[in-house]
Amino acid sequence: MSLKLNVLNATENTTISVEADESDSVGDIIVFATQYWNKQQQAFVMKMGSRLIPPDRTMAEMGLKDGDTIVLVPDPQGG
Repeated sequence: MSLKLNVLNATENTTISVEADESDSVGDIIVFATQYWNKQQQAFVMKMGSRLIPPDRTMAEMGLKDGDTIVLVPDPQGG
């Protein structure tokens, strides 16, 4: 099943829409978003609410639904 998600870039306060399958990993979204914003992939992670999302987790495992927003943030561990 395909999901339309919003990805918010916390450093630039801009948002893009991303279409992903439930089986896609969060890491796949990080790759797409960092390429879109021309950022270094290793320096960023995703958050949902106040918690970090492991890059190896899938959309389904995280319980993401159509229209949800996830946030691209600088890696707090320094990436």
